[in-house]
Amino acid sequence: MTNVQGIITEDIATAIRPGLTVFDRDGKRVGTVDMVDRIVGYFMVHENSLSLSDLSIPFRVVSSIDPREIFVSVTKLELHRDFSSDPTTTTSVKRVGSREIATSTQPSGYDGMPVVIDRIDVDEVKAQISIGDRVFTSDMATVGTVKDYDPKTGWMTVERGLPHDREELLLPIALVETVDPDAREVFLVRSQEELRRTRRREPAQVVYLGGQTRPRI
Repeated sequence: MTNVQGIITEDIATAIRPGLTVFDRDGKRVGTVDMVDRIVGYFMVHENSLSLSDLSIPFRVVSSIDPREIFVSVTKLELHRDFSSDPTTTTSVKRVGSREIATSTQPSGYDGMPVVIDRIDVDEVKAQISIGDRVFTSDMATVGTVKDYDPKTGWMTVERGLPHDREELLLPIALVETVDPDAREVFLVRSQEELRRTRRREPAQVVYLGGQTRPRI
């Protein structure tokens, strides 16, 4: 790669690795690389033991790398403003022949273009889900248990919380990444943070019920 000064450095995909220290364009320490996604083009940075969340930084803002350090071309404030959450996942469903295919994408950390991160056969997944299955996010956070399920429409109601304080999420099968029928577990393509953010939006692909809201199917 070439940094902002035009100096040739190492290839990003192979040079970024866990343990490297990250600095912003002003030389301020940001944190330490915790995880690297070379397919989508992001690396997760853990700031310190007091931080509640990590930064998901795209490869395209890296200006230079050496064996111990990474320098990015933006300020620490801009990193917190723009990259304090996971890349947004977008899911769409299209009919291909006689089958419905759900495709999930994220913006590439290399150039911002959509990258396919998951593609499922909706009809196949519909047959694998049952009431009582446990549901998890892509980052292994527990969502809840399938309370109701309609395989015809492809929507499932996931219940969570204590008996005196129940919450329900209405989720489409299109957001399922994998199903383990033997373990009775369903894994979503969305992270815990993405589900939290989606609860604040208008009904679309994920809807927080709260007792009244229903999807526009």
